[in-house]
Amino acid sequence: MRWPSPSGGGRPRDERGAIAVISGVVAVVLLLISAFVVDLGSTWARRGQLQVQADKAALLAAKSLPATDDTSRRNAAKYVAYYVACHTLPGQAQLNPEIPDCPSGTTPDSTAIVAYGQQLLANGSVTFPKSTQIKVVTPEARIDYGFGKVAGVDGSTQRKMAIAQVSSPGDLLPIGLSLPCLLSAAGNVPAAGDPLSAIMPLNYVTSGPLGTAGPAAPTVWPSGYAATAPPAGPSLSSVATSPDPVVSGPVPGTFTLTGSGWGTLTEVQVVFHKGPDTGTPVAPASLGLPVLEPLTGTATVTGVLPDEVMQTPGAWEVKVGVGPLAGSPTWSEPMQLDVTLPSGATEAVGCGRLLESPRADEPDPAAALVRNLQDGLDHGLAGHPNLLTVSAPDLTPDDAVALASDPTNLFDCSGVAPDVLDVSGPTGTPNCVRRVGEDGWVGTSFTDGILAADSGGTAGRLVCSAVRPCDGPTATVRGVEINDDDFDDFVADPSLLREKLFFGLSTYVTNGLPVITPENALEEDVYKSHRFMWVPVMSSPLTPTSGGDHPVLTFRPIFITQDAPSGWDTYDMLWDELSALLAGLGLAEDDVQHGLLMSEDGQTLRGMRFMTIEPASLPTVSEDYSGPTTEYLGVGPKIVKLAK
Repeated sequence: MRWPSPSGGGRPRDERGAIAVISGVVAVVLLLISAFVVDLGSTWARRGQLQVQADKAALLAAKSLPATDDTSRRNAAKYVAYYVACHTLPGQAQLNPEIPDCPSGTTPDSTAIVAYGQQLLANGSVTFPKSTQIKVVTPEARIDYGFGKVAGVDGSTQRKMAIAQVSSPGDLLPIGLSLPCLLSAAGNVPAAGDPLSAIMPLNYVTSGPLGTAGPAAPTVWPSGYAATAPPAGPSLSSVATSPDPVVSGPVPGTFTLTGSGWGTLTEVQVVFHKGPDTGTPVAPASLGLPVLEPLTGTATVTGVLPDEVMQTPGAWEVKVGVGPLAGSPTWSEPMQLDVTLPSGATEAVGCGRLLESPRADEPDPAAALVRNLQDGLDHGLAGHPNLLTVSAPDLTPDDAVALASDPTNLFDCSGVAPDVLDVSGPTGTPNCVRRVGEDGWVGTSFTDGILAADSGGTAGRLVCSAVRPCDGPTATVRGVEINDDDFDDFVADPSLLREKLFFGLSTYVTNGLPVITPENALEEDVYKSHRFMWVPVMSSPLTPTSGGDHPVLTFRPIFITQDAPSGWDTYDMLWDELSALLAGLGLAEDDVQHGLLMSEDGQTLRGMRFMTIEPASLPTVSEDYSGPTTEYLGVGPKIVKLAK
């Protein structure tokens, strides 16, 4: 365009030169912007590659977690070194010449890889925020700029970070299993028989020793056993037993009865009775011939106590009946015969006890126990490192039982390294736990922690709530709806549900026996059941003097159960010895409903019946698993995921 001159004359000015200058400047600016866009894109692409490298290296290494000592940390680091060396990105080698080559045949155990892993530990590229987490920072990568050099920027240096963790499916609850207690309950202390087949399928979680339900009702004999006073009827003057007193158990005791007025050439009968007149007196397992002392008229008879007497502790009564070989006998007045519980029997019935475990967000121990039972622990626990020799694979079952039979060999925690006590604000992951005391609030917290009604999504462990709904069968206890899952519902192949699936007591100290245990014998949904939970195994007896902190030996899954699972139809789950213990405590199998033992008024939880599960039989976890998790416990399936 041409404009006239201001004077109105002359030739118009030509602006084409100025426009060319402006166009050149704009072109340079656009070129610089394009350069930065290209170089910035290259940078972001490399950052994405570095993030993938960090993620995959961390996930690979996390499979070897937990890392609790220098050896296990070096083992995890070598997997990071292996992945980086075999997936080196452009621009890394020039800044990190120590990265080894990855020729064909390289493995995580290659000498150069192991050495590089140690270097990653030394320079902080591999660290462990927790024993169950690994943090990986990639080697630096150089991105050389092309167009950016026009602006005097040669390039940039980038690195990325990832944290991977390993966890176990299910919640960890503040319940401790006593290894010596379980072994004792199964008759393995002292070692007897084959520990691999001596299985204790069922026991109880209790807030303390299960005491007697109260004084036993008086024995009332049926009318057909009414006594006839001497001289028309026989007399009974003494009862002697061996052992004295009779101790309930599988080994029958013997008795000797002494009396008079038994006559001659008459049949002598002996019967035992305990309970109401609706019961039926029982005869001895065997009875010898009576012996008469002619000078004094005194008679004696010996025999073997019946199984029912041996299995049911308490005050029994015994009578002698005499009469002709044909006809109804006449009966003596009864005499009492006491059958006692074995030593420590009340402890053996409750091998699962509640544990102290402080919460970071709840200073009150009573409220903390409720929360821990409802939600699981708010922190992890770890096996005690000094007990690794106890769980060594070369420890034979007999050795394990012998070790557990003497609790002095399974030492208490002394409060010094490597002990980490489970207290508020512990330094490190606790590996020593303590039973709760006999405080009055413990039973209330136990009941609320398991059966409290839903309040804003917070409810007892077994209660159906908004946060933890019940997908399967339910029942009503204390007016609330609880989960009533049946263990059989989670069995993938019922034909496999045998002793191999149950937890052989020897495997408490040998990390399982996968050779004889079917893998994936259960369905994955078992992890979502309210009744499935993980608990630590304590190297501690449950005697009144077993206070203080005790090492965590290992972890085992348990299932709160009511019925005997399939495959055990021919077994009494509360077999003779345990039935005798329960009877002596005023308990019967019918008292346990939905796996719960309630107080007489139905309001207080006294115990939960549980079975242990062999960890090797637990199912693997699918990638889309969305159930509860806890920090990896050292046994069972692993869930490996990125935490950051």
